[in-house]
Amino acid sequence: VFVLATAIEQGIPLSHVISSPGSLAISESRYQDCDGEPYGYGTWTPDNYDLTSRAANLYSGTRLSVNTFFAQLEAETGICKPFNLARRMGVELTNPTGPGAERVPSFTLGVPGASPLEMAEAYATFAARGMHCASRPVTAILDSAKHEVKDYPSKCNRVMQESTADAVNDVLRGVIEGGFASAQALDQPAAGKTGTTQDAKSVWFIGYTPQRAAAAMIAG
Repeated sequence: VFVLATAIEQGIPLSHVISSPGSLAISESRYQDCDGEPYGYGTWTPDNYDLTSRAANLYSGTRLSVNTFFAQLEAETGICKPFNLARRMGVELTNPTGPGAERVPSFTLGVPGASPLEMAEAYATFAARGMHCASRPVTAILDSAKHEVKDYPSKCNRVMQESTADAVNDVLRGVIEGGFASAQALDQPAAGKTGTTQDAKSVWFIGYTPQRAAAAMIAG
């Protein structure tokens, strides 16, 4: 979703089509890093979960989790801006380069370590139309008479345009409305994204409504 949002912010239309083979060998030199130089360490070979080839746009590429689509879309956006957007949305990415690096071409498919809380906080930003608010385990402390002893105010700032968040919300609605998360359909507006690591060693779902965001992860 961070590559998706960045692409929209950069003016890439939702109808933009990329031919996405079942398996793709892509040179990492196609990925621009934060210094403006190619990432360029070798060749990355992502596969689609079902090895199906398809022509996908930002809607279908997201709703069908087409890995080779996002590998190529990230080559258009660069890896720096999606990485930094994720950080602004509450994902605590700490290793941009070097051993255990997270700012890498495969960033778009979810290689960085992230907690369910961080992901729920990030997706809540879409629900809030681009306004990010840091998560708070405590909002206030009250005494026995319910008088406020200490307040923990919200810390919010805009990290993307409202129109960008609205477009992401429209794309992610389809994941629930006929996509992989159809079983999670609600009787109110809702959106979300599924995620599965190699060999289904962990399975994720992050979903949200205009009022609530939640993330669930099962690891084998």
